Amino acid sequence: TNSDGCSGSAQITVNITNNPNANAGIDGNTCGLSYTLNAIPSGGSSGLWTYTGPGTAIFSLNTDPQANVTVSTAGIYYFIWTESVSTNCTGSDTVKITFYTTPTSSFTASSINCMGGNSTISYTGTASSNATFNWSWDGGTATPGNGMGPHVVSWTNPGTYTVSLTVTENGCTSVSTSVQVTNPSGMTSTITKTDILCYGQTSGSINLTVNGGTSPYTYHWSNGATVEDLINITSGTYTVTITDAGGCTTVNGTSIN
Repeated sequence: TNSDGCSGSAQITVNITNNPNANAGIDGNTCGLSYTLNAIPSGGSSGLWTYTGPGTAIFSLNTDPQANVTVSTAGIYYFIWTESVSTNCTGSDTVKITFYTTPTSSFTASSINCMGGNSTISYTGTASSNATFNWSWDGGTATPGNGMGPHVVSWTNPGTYTVSLTVTENGCTSVSTSVQVTNPSGMTSTITKTDILCYGQTSGSINLTVNGGTSPYTYHWSNGATVEDLINITSGTYTVTITDAGGCTTVNGTSIN
């Protein structure tokens, strides 16, 4: 109404649009560096994934509610699902995803040189001491036998044995690692001798046979000889120390009459 008493009216329509109700899904965790996200679209809007975290993240398609994401580094990441209806109407929600590194189960086993010896098993994988270590000793006696180790393992009988390990940490289990350890047989030796025929002769001989251990063998006789068998020897007592390739020794001897 103006000063002259004239009046008029006008009408305008205002459309009010609700912000979208974004839902990024529930928090989760995974073993490894890949995860499939699961946002729930509110309908009638477009969405976009962004993130924060200790490394970089690559999305299969950052506008896909169920995008697969691969991160560069394990750790805790926050993924933000933002939906837009118009330029000024947006809604967002955040989901927390923890990426755990799957542990490895690698280990080394020292060789057993002599029968009755032992092997030292040393873990070389990526798990921490808080992980669960599932060892299989293949019938051996291990000390301490559980945990990260190192462990000292021995077997009663000669043969080849398989030590195996899987490791579980943060709900993630490694593939199995197996290492074979050989427990060598002990050395044995037998002597066949030939006595001299008459006093003062050098017609005696000793034939030595060695079994077990790890060839080749070395020989050290009490008369200074370093061969396996002795020929043309006089009467007397002869002893021999036999050493195999693993450094194990055994002693035998006989007398030539």
